[in-house]
Amino acid sequence: MAATTDSPEQLWRTQFDEQITNDMMERVLKQTIALVRRVERKTPWRDLQSEDDRLHTAIAKTLAGTLRWDPTRVDLERHLLGAIAGDISHEIEHATNFRHRSLDEERTNAEDFARETSNALAGSREAKVEIPK
Repeated sequence: MAATTDSPEQLWRTQFDEQITNDMMERVLKQTIALVRRVERKTPWRDLQSEDDRLHTAIAKTLAGTLRWDPTRVDLERHLLGAIAGDISHEIEHATNFRHRSLDEERTNAEDFARETSNALAGSREAKVEIPK
């Protein structure tokens, strides 16, 4: 009888299936809630997603291969928490780089906002103008 060797994908999937338990998912959800609360206390950022959505996104990215997981280096729980923390960090960084202007604010002048938006769009169009060869 010939010995069968498992491919790295099969080993990866086996590790994933073994490690993704209800207990592990509960721990990740609780730690996600704690992380979001801590970040919300220290920054003006507010989370618009539920902890379930964040966990689902991390799992989906991992299964799709857009988020790489090496089971020989880190367990699935820490991998998912790292992915969630990375997504939150990215959102905070994005929020600081691109300020949010609410149309609902009393101090916001809709005409000034429209003019500012038009100027920004015109500037981006000018930057993208291509000269034909």
